[in-house]
Amino acid sequence: MSGTLQVGGVTLATHTESPSTLTLGSGVAFPAGTIVQTKVVKDSTARGAFTTIGDNYTGISISFDNNLQNTNSNVLIESSLEVDCDNDIGLGLTWATSSSTLSGNKIGVDGSTVNNLTQGYVASKDTASRGGHFSFMAYDSNITSTTPKTYYLWLINPVGNSFNINTNGSLGQTQNLISYWVGAATSVFKLIEIAG
Repeated sequence: MSGTLQVGGVTLATHTESPSTLTLGSGVAFPAGTIVQTKVVKDSTARGAFTTIGDNYTGISISFDNNLQNTNSNVLIESSLEVDCDNDIGLGLTWATSSSTLSGNKIGVDGSTVNNLTQGYVASKDTASRGGHFSFMAYDSNITSTTPKTYYLWLINPVGNSFNINTNGSLGQTQNLISYWVGAATSVFKLIEIAG
């Protein structure tokens, strides 16, 4: 049977038939620290090569399907991906709220240089092409609307080397094959809304 549960005039939940669902009311507040919703995105598209010095939007984005609980929420992004590089060089990875400009749009940090972002370093052996696995988290506490933001993954290339995501860009290396990975990979990204 369909119906509504109210306390003090505030709707806590509404039940509907066909299909049978129970929907929490907008007035329900979760205790701080409660996980309100999550979303996982898997991406196996071969991306790159990113050769531009500086900021490179990777083409990877993620957003919640549902509105946030309220503007006191915080959003945590967990990222796990494979990055291939054509040389012994580091890189930066970070999330932003724009796909066109990184400067001023990073979450949790400011600026658009290689500084002030989640950084990693591609595993090295000799000077052959190689891959590195990156796992990092980013945290957005600047929530101003319950409409979910779209987050965009950026790669910061310090010197113009060639970087690829989910694939190896140089399969023809003749050096020690154990020094880099070949084939394809799948990146996994997870959004978590945490009640504030």
